[in-house]
Amino acid sequence: PDCINDENVGLLQRLLGIEFDDLPAIKLNQAGRSGFLLMLLRYYEIHLQGFHKPKSLKVLNEIYS
Repeated sequence: PDCINDENVGLLQRLLGIEFDDLPAIKLNQAGRSGFLLMLLRYYEIHLQGFHKPKSLKVLNEIYS
């Protein structure tokens, strides 16, 4: 259940290798953004002791939906 799906792996690889000015070329729908954010948060929960999801997560989801 804690494995990253292929779609998010590909997106992470693209983001890590991209120049800042080229970021607008990456297009994500709302579901893709939410899935990627949840994957990152889960990664932090697993690997960072004492990590808690940000309280502003609901606000971020409303802004980016």
